[in-house]
Amino acid sequence: MRTRFGKFYAAATTGAALSIAAFGSQAGETAMNSKYIESVAPLYATNQSQWLDNDLWQREALSSRDRSIVTLSALIARGQLHAMPEILEKALASDVTPEEIAEIINHLAFYTGFANARAAIAAIGPVYEAHDIKAKQ
Repeated sequence: MRTRFGKFYAAATTGAALSIAAFGSQAGETAMNSKYIESVAPLYATNQSQWLDNDLWQREALSSRDRSIVTLSALIARGQLHAMPEILEKALASDVTPEEIAEIINHLAFYTGFANARAAIAAIGPVYEAHDIKAKQ
């Protein structure tokens, strides 16, 4: 017998699977980066840069580290892989450790679905490889 939760879980995991399929096997490799967005929609890129970088990320109520953790968590929960590499770079630059990121993924797997966690791992992998990072747990 299928429960309402089962249907929800199936829909959530299917969405995450579709998200990762859209980016291919190397998530982040074909993701929309700032240069790509600027070449396609310059005004959007300018507005995003000015509002996010110059306003939202500079507010004093949360540190850059805390904002990085919250943003990574939201991206994982929603399966939004396109922004994961950029936010991951911010998180690492804000002293969020690979072990903390691994723990965030592990924790969220139980609340947002294992497919979202696996999709996050696929998106994070290339960034870790580029920096020669290996998480320890």
